[in-house]
Amino acid sequence: MHARKTAVLAAGPLVVLALTGCRAVGEPEIATPSSASSGLPIPFSALPMPSFSRPTVDPAEALRDAEITACTVDSHHLPRIEVKVTNHSRWPTTYFVDVDIADESGARLGTGLADVEKVAPGRTAAGEAPSATVVGGETISCKVVKVSRYEITTG
Repeated sequence: MHARKTAVLAAGPLVVLALTGCRAVGEPEIATPSSASSGLPIPFSALPMPSFSRPTVDPAEALRDAEITACTVDSHHLPRIEVKVTNHSRWPTTYFVDVDIADESGARLGTGLADVEKVAPGRTAAGEAPSATVVGGETISCKVVKVSRYEITTG
């Protein structure tokens, strides 16, 4: 029993050493401003990274940022949905636009989801809402049912 504990304790520092100094043979070391001057790498948590936060916005207000610009059926019997978003916030914003697809009678057939990234404040951008819903030759209608806005700030 005592020998097993000693083996585990002896292996512990080797594992830590192996994990902290790994790189493939021949792979160059990545130089960073900090490592070039001090020889120490910049910790990942210290790198400037964009952060995404859900703003406190009324869902009805977010809905006004998106509209359907095209709702047709392609030659493969799949919906082709195009959306347009207008960023009314003061930050670059990524939008997720949920769309319901219905047949002529109003019966729900499926959904689509558009992802429109990094829309500048006051700007308009277009996106598509792909859907795997197979529809017949019937006419479809599309309706924006939910818009999620994520402001992009640097943190």
